[in-house]
Amino acid sequence: MSSKILSVGHIGKHYIRTHEPSLVPVCSACGLVREGGGSSGQERWITKRTYVESHGRTLADSHLTHTYCPACFTDFMERVRPSSRSIALAR
Repeated sequence: MSSKILSVGHIGKHYIRTHEPSLVPVCSACGLVREGGGSSGQERWITKRTYVESHGRTLADSHLTHTYCPACFTDFMERVRPSSRSIALAR
């Protein structure tokens, strides 16, 4: 998915670009929004309200993608592991 530039402004030595919103990861279990990540590797999971307040746009203006936050992923794996073990033993 490419990001289409809608407008470009120039202030001093700095260029400001306004572009279409990128994908915003949302936990499909609890609804927390992942912020950060990328090459720095620092991410945090925040509420939808905090996301809107810190980014100045609603989630309706963004393209959402679904994932699991670490807590929900751990919970999910704890529920799935017993089932996967019984399937493996049945073979």
